[in-house]
Amino acid sequence: MRVTKGAQIVAGTALLALAVAACGGGASDNGGTAAGGAETPVRMEIGEPQELLNPQNTTETEGSEVLAAIFSPLVSYDESKQPVEEAAESVTTEDSKVWTIKLKSGYTWHDGTPVKAADYARAWNYAALQDNAMGSSYFFGRIDGYEDVHPGEGKTPTAKEMKGLKVVDDLTLEVTLTAPFSQFKTMLGYTAFYPMPESAIGSDGKITQEYGEKPIGQGLFKMDKPYKKGTDPTVELSVYDKYPGKKPTGWTKLQFKVYTSSETAWNDLQAENLDIHDSLPATAIATAKSVLGDRYFDEPDAAIGYIGVPLKYNKDFENVDIRKAISMAIDRKTIADTVFSGTRAPPRTTSSTRPSPATARAPARRARTTRPRPRSCTSPRTARRPSSSATTPTVATRSGSRPSPTTCGRTWASRSRRSRSRSSRASWTPWTPRSTRACSVWAGPSTTPRPRTT
Repeated sequence: MRVTKGAQIVAGTALLALAVAACGGGASDNGGTAAGGAETPVRMEIGEPQELLNPQNTTETEGSEVLAAIFSPLVSYDESKQPVEEAAESVTTEDSKVWTIKLKSGYTWHDGTPVKAADYARAWNYAALQDNAMGSSYFFGRIDGYEDVHPGEGKTPTAKEMKGLKVVDDLTLEVTLTAPFSQFKTMLGYTAFYPMPESAIGSDGKITQEYGEKPIGQGLFKMDKPYKKGTDPTVELSVYDKYPGKKPTGWTKLQFKVYTSSETAWNDLQAENLDIHDSLPATAIATAKSVLGDRYFDEPDAAIGYIGVPLKYNKDFENVDIRKAISMAIDRKTIADTVFSGTRAPPRTTSSTRPSPATARAPARRARTTRPRPRSCTSPRTARRPSSSATTPTVATRSGSRPSPTTCGRTWASRSRRSRSRSSRASWTPWTPRSTRACSVWAGPSTTPRPRTT
């Protein structure tokens, strides 16, 4: 599983969205029903989501990939990695402190009710409130009143809602920050900033189990049935007819297949039991191009691979020299050139930084952070330009078309040959800017293929 704490998650979803857009209709290579048609969905590989499918508590890439299909972000990102309005009509400010978000009309929840500004305020206040223990709460730390609802461990909140959020009317939300922050608009593409319908909250004031298993979104895809974490092998989705944006042509079904092994997914891809695999195992990288032909791509990806240390459980790691020694012992170039067949690029510099308290909660694990997601990974910061030393990794889609570059490196593939419709991509874009993940802090190889947890 790719895990992200204090960082945004983009590249996996960006490539995944692009791969789905590439799936067209028509007969399959073996004469069967077309992928995504009435009988066979487009099948995409993911790992087991860590939590229920609740945007405000999802800070890892597997669950985020699913949620990116179900929800439309306020902003998406153009080819220059700049935020552009999606569910928002406009995001404006005169001083970078008070922001006005106007929503586009026409968006409805998958139950048919209209999406309102109050749905965003509800979601953000719920995520920020310390008593709810949401994993994404720190993303709201810049909003005025956050310290009142999230004062810190051992302290009791003095408010239930942030005073910096004001619902002006059904389609207008005013956000006041504690201080000017010019990149606030860029943050709004992240999962934590998705809205929440009123029906998500139960009588006890908490998000219900039913909503976590089958969230009601306002995006391109709706869930066909609840997803039982740890039991169900797939997440089943279909196109939402009332979605106001562009829809794919030739197919309506999307299926996320849950894998605990990237090697197993690779075998399924070759056996045509999987259509899109966006994290090829290291063992397959050297031969994937010859096996997949024009369905294999080398594309940049913005990612940070790191080795976390359990500061909370082992005080020895507070010695910065120990952490530096571990970092210096890693032969990044050999790993990039040998293990990943030259599809990874070591950073020009490395750093040893103390993880945030959220990162230090569990024993050490390799994790993939990013986006801002620019996706060292605390809260989102100004997007960084791709490093000139970054190389391109392996990627393949249904067609031979190449997706646009991001930053570092990633490997993915799709089995079938289909005509590619770039226009259909516009309806399902990444939830964070690809340029917002940086590659300069790297204490180990990129975790694509990613480690899994079960």
